[in-house]
Amino acid sequence: MFRQENVCVVGGGDVALEDVMFLARFCTKVHLIHRRDKLRGSKAMQKKAMQRKNIIWEWNSVVEEFLGEEELERVKVKDVKTGEFRTLDVKGAFLAIDHTPNTQMFKGQVELNDHNYIITKPNCTYTSVEGVFACGDVMDWVYRQASTSGNLRNKKDKKKNKIIDQQIEKEKNQQENKIQILVAGTGDSGKSTFVKQMKILYKGGFSKTEKKLYRDIIRENLKINMKRLIRASEELNLNLQKINLPLVDRFFEILQEKSDEIITEEMKDILVSLWKDPTLKETYNSRSLFQIPDSTNFYMDKVQQICKINYSPTKEDILGSRIPTTGVKEVILDVNEQKWVIIDVGGQRSERRKWIHQFDSINLMIFVIAMSEYDQKLFEEQNIYRMAETLKFFKKLVNDKLFKHADLIILLNKIDLFEEKIQKVDLNVCFEDYQGGLDKDAAIEFIKDKFTSTIQNTNRNIWTHFSCATNTEMIENIFEEIKKNVQQAL
Repeated sequence: MFRQENVCVVGGGDVALEDVMFLARFCTKVHLIHRRDKLRGSKAMQKKAMQRKNIIWEWNSVVEEFLGEEELERVKVKDVKTGEFRTLDVKGAFLAIDHTPNTQMFKGQVELNDHNYIITKPNCTYTSVEGVFACGDVMDWVYRQASTSGNLRNKKDKKKNKIIDQQIEKEKNQQENKIQILVAGTGDSGKSTFVKQMKILYKGGFSKTEKKLYRDIIRENLKINMKRLIRASEELNLNLQKINLPLVDRFFEILQEKSDEIITEEMKDILVSLWKDPTLKETYNSRSLFQIPDSTNFYMDKVQQICKINYSPTKEDILGSRIPTTGVKEVILDVNEQKWVIIDVGGQRSERRKWIHQFDSINLMIFVIAMSEYDQKLFEEQNIYRMAETLKFFKKLVNDKLFKHADLIILLNKIDLFEEKIQKVDLNVCFEDYQGGLDKDAAIEFIKDKFTSTIQNTNRNIWTHFSCATNTEMIENIFEEIKKNVQQAL
């Protein structure tokens, strides 16, 4: 009933702790409302509950009012120290208040009997308010807490509850044996390439259907990127050879015709000829001034092969292909008798808003940073450098309340392209406070410090790796190291 909903539990003893532990398995958030700043429950129960990241502790607080039209929607809470009021968005409330029925706060909200115990429907925990439930001795003044649970069940209920309890225990074991890893980063950082490597290394690679999809995408990207190169050369006032100008006109004519064939024989010949033009090579080398994938030259050099009828993408072709991630995608791996769920999410600004608050049980975050993009501008805003945007997003994400306790791996990606670029382009084009010039080591240390200095919770495990996400052997070595680190941290 309350799976993936927000609920609250009122109390501070073992009953309340048992309730929140149970509910935390299924609910998105469980607020524990307690009038003091310390719990009365056993230390062992407290320790277990404190480890649950989706349990929210509402200290020094009491419930003032249950709000909602036909069912519970919110709970009005008062801070007993400051007197301030706040509301919690919850769909269910559970009252677990030990042996003395301290139910004065609920008068006029739920129905009470002459002894101030909460009245519930026969043989269940339903109160007079839809969505509010009572258990323990706040609702049974005869049997009290020790016997209430058993008293509420008849033989039929016991059989049903046994099945439910078994399912709960099964789900609990599955959850505790699962490691959830969020792979995050801004668009074009290489995070999805990292996830593709997981499929190659541990899932047997790509199916025929997947390869066909990538084949079509690679072919389509040939046309898209040639169009970008031609437009960029015009904006940069770089003139193509006169002999190729008719080919440019014909290229755009074919695009307008929208042929059913992805790449015709004529289009293939045009792509081959245009890519030989020195002007387009020069334009590509100025790619920091416009939007085009770094891998464009890799595919342009393979046009003849890619356009063959029987072309099937190689591992390298698939790794270098660019498909903006939308939504949430998962790859599940078996690692040392555990399920590792690798979660890939959209990195573009418009995609981040869709997923950023969907996760509340992430064990590890791998944040991918494209080292070589410090002099490139955002696709969404041409006046903002990509690495500056990455830094801003990194700071927000790693310090978000949903992720601030997760272990963190910083993957400094595209290190090969960075080492080439830093010999020619100073890092201070993006960061004015950088004073290291074209020194590679100084630039690397500056970037590492720039990102790690934004991490507020330094008590978690934090590891840093340099990577080239398209290099399968390098990613395999990195992931093996990640597995060792995670196992040691558990």
